[in-house]
Amino acid sequence: QTCALPISRVWAYSPVLLGNGAPALYVMVGVTQAAVATLVSRSLFGIGALTLTVIAVIVTAFVTFGRRFFLAPARELAAVQERLALADWSARASKTLRDDDSPFGRLARGLEGLAVELEKRDRRVQDDAKQIRQSERRTKNILDSMFAFVGVYSLDGVVRDVNAAPLRASGLSREEVVGRPFAETAFFADDPASAAIVRDMLRRAAAGETVRNDVVVTLRGQTSVFDVTFGPLRNADGAIVEIVGSGVNVTARKAAEEA
Repeated sequence: QTCALPISRVWAYSPVLLGNGAPALYVMVGVTQAAVATLVSRSLFGIGALTLTVIAVIVTAFVTFGRRFFLAPARELAAVQERLALADWSARASKTLRDDDSPFGRLARGLEGLAVELEKRDRRVQDDAKQIRQSERRTKNILDSMFAFVGVYSLDGVVRDVNAAPLRASGLSREEVVGRPFAETAFFADDPASAAIVRDMLRRAAAGETVRNDVVVTLRGQTSVFDVTFGPLRNADGAIVEIVGSGVNVTARKAAEEA
């Protein structure tokens, strides 16, 4: 800019800052405005080009190393989690990642420990289920070997299960008995009075009573007298959840008593 000194032109500009934050002041004396503008634009262009180069290097480094140190471990751990969600307890991150001391490595070791514990729990559940199935088969085998008629009924009197004895004696299939109201099965088709007695006994058992009575039962077209008992079946909390019943053929004994 012009001043009172005997100098035609003085121009000053500062395109960059020094390391201490002070402007790097350029002073040109006797230079035209156009020449200064050219020098300034060249300086700024050089600085811009250098800045873009640095940014490009940083982006390239981030993409290259980010893919290796961030994206790849994250994808590997996500794949392990998906396999664990499908109960694949053998799912593990690579040994390289598990041995790494980074947050990804710690997470990989945590997932490995989780997989081990889930596998142990799953094995315990399977063992318990196997024992329950074996116990149920053993109980059923015992009941099926008995001569007494044994059944389990819902609180509204529907047959849920029976042992083999009544099916052998009547010639009925399991499908003809299970799932039907007990008082409406073929056991009482020829004796409505007995059906009414059974219906009342089941109602009282569902209310908590243990009831016993002689009931006429039809087996293969022949009537027999059974000593029948129904009682409530309770769960661990004491609530009545089902009815259990049993019956023993006492026809011969009744005939002997009446003789």
